[in-house]
Amino acid sequence: MFWLWASGYFCSKTFYTMKFFYLSSLPNAEGLFEIHDKECELIPESINRDYLGPFNNGKEALRVASQKNPKAALCAKCCSGISQAIIFSSKNKESSQEI
Repeated sequence: MFWLWASGYFCSKTFYTMKFFYLSSLPNAEGLFEIHDKECELIPESINRDYLGPFNNGKEALRVASQKNPKAALCAKCCSGISQAIIFSSKNKESSQEI
């Protein structure tokens, strides 16, 4: 959390950084292809993974990975935290729901 000076007042602001996600090209024991972030200790060797891109959380990475491979799944180690998508289904914030 950071404190910002705005219009004569200090206000707190939380900044979220994007992570880089990869899709394993080798299936796990259940036949699923796991999504890992760059810092995951279970991430496969570079030859056995495909770059998905930068995302705010695993849920957003899964949305893209599912289009490339319907058997994509989130890694239980690095993508199990509570995640909340920040993309809305409508431009009108009051009437939209998070996806």
